[in-house]
Amino acid sequence: MKRSREKSWHHRANSIRRRLLVGCIGLYPTLLIVLAILSPLTKGLSFPLMVLIEVLVLVPVTQLISFPLAGRVVSLMVYKMSGGKKQ
Repeated sequence: MKRSREKSWHHRANSIRRRLLVGCIGLYPTLLIVLAILSPLTKGLSFPLMVLIEVLVLVPVTQLISFPLAGRVVSLMVYKMSGGKKQ
């Protein structure tokens, strides 16, 4: 029973690390690109309006493109690091 709990905790910790890694890999480059593209368009706007526009663009792009792509990249990295064994 104790061994099972340790394994479960280890699995959850790996899952959390993996989600954080996918989030960072997916969000950082996307954020840089979106902010660079939108900065000329949002330059003179108030801060709340600027953030709203950026969020309206950023959320769909990250959820539909960046995060799934980052998830595949992380899965491929884990697969290669495990020596080709599926996890």
